[in-house]
Amino acid sequence: MATVIRGSPPKLSINHNFLTQRTLLDYFGVHKNVVSHSVDKQQSFCRSVVDKLIGDSGKGVLNGGYDVYGRLKTLSTHTMAGLASIHNHMDCHISIFDCRSMPEFVGGHIINAIHVTDSTSLLSLFEHFQTLHSSSPRRFYLFVFYCEYSSLRAPVLARKFLALSQGHYVFLDNVYLLDGGYKLFYEYYKGLCDPPRYVTNTS
Repeated sequence: MATVIRGSPPKLSINHNFLTQRTLLDYFGVHKNVVSHSVDKQQSFCRSVVDKLIGDSGKGVLNGGYDVYGRLKTLSTHTMAGLASIHNHMDCHISIFDCRSMPEFVGGHIINAIHVTDSTSLLSLFEHFQTLHSSSPRRFYLFVFYCEYSSLRAPVLARKFLALSQGHYVFLDNVYLLDGGYKLFYEYYKGLCDPPRYVTNTS
């Protein structure tokens, strides 16, 4: 396996605007035969892949950190791209929240992102996830918030989501902010944006 410099993006193959699952599995040395029809094993597989992306596993070249206030955990642009490759492949519920304005969102957003801009819609989504968790308690959940730079709008809503999650450890431990926001993600991964465009907040 080639040496990857800390902080540099892994070489990712694109197929129909999605990262192929094989790229992620090969890069982190996780083999597909780990997956079975068992919900427990499938959740364990989700956790192992996410841990390798986010956790300090010795290969943690994609590790995140915390925001400037030290309150919100962050994901790097490259981690977000890796997570996109397991979005529809396993029993993981990876929710991406776009906290920008409607014109910005329609102009281009990360694939599968949900548009949310206010506390009311955020509460509705949280209640929806609570219902999902009640019906599928072993499913792995991860929530990522972003705005243009992830400096204001996304942190505000992420902190509100954390407040709603108090006492709900399944959600509380898995709330992240996309470091650098959509602007930085778009610079590296236009192919993972729908449509592949970037509309600024002042456009």
